[in-house]
Amino acid sequence: KQQIIDNQELNSKKTYERIIAFLSSALSKYFFIRGVFSFGIKFLQIGIEAHEALEQFDSAANEYVMMASLQQRAFDYEGHRRTTKKLESLAKRTANPRIKALAALCLGEVADKQGNYREAVSHLEFAAEYFNKAVQQNPDLTQIETENESYEYYKGMLGIIYSSLGRIYEHQNLPSEALRFHQMG
Repeated sequence: KQQIIDNQELNSKKTYERIIAFLSSALSKYFFIRGVFSFGIKFLQIGIEAHEALEQFDSAANEYVMMASLQQRAFDYEGHRRTTKKLESLAKRTANPRIKALAALCLGEVADKQGNYREAVSHLEFAAEYFNKAVQQNPDLTQIETENESYEYYKGMLGIIYSSLGRIYEHQNLPSEALRFHQMG
């Protein structure tokens, strides 16, 4: 009988965590669109905790990337760096290649903001390699139904990465390289 009660409590907690994760994600996007980044960040933190409790590590990684983006837009570069370190830690814990690529994307953005262009390019090229390989190995990604495994998702991530690389080359006053990556993006 105690086992049944424990299972019901566990299922109830997981249901609660799923609701929290969904609402947090939706509210963070709502505040992001309206430019209220501080509230968006708070809801993302709550959502990340829920996703990790549910072992939905891909979703937690997406929320980390979104939080890093909000922090960068709010000029909170220290927060962006801390969030990136947490994402990097998640990538190491899970050994998930997609999460590693997302962490590399954020690490590249941090290095770019610090003026470490060589390091930024290295991280971004690592991320681009993963997403390029995913597109080439799975030309028919339209059959996959998840948010993180679609052709549009991979191509969109490549666009973000190539645009970031283009910006880095602009910072280094290398217009032909910058243009090449902006065209790819």
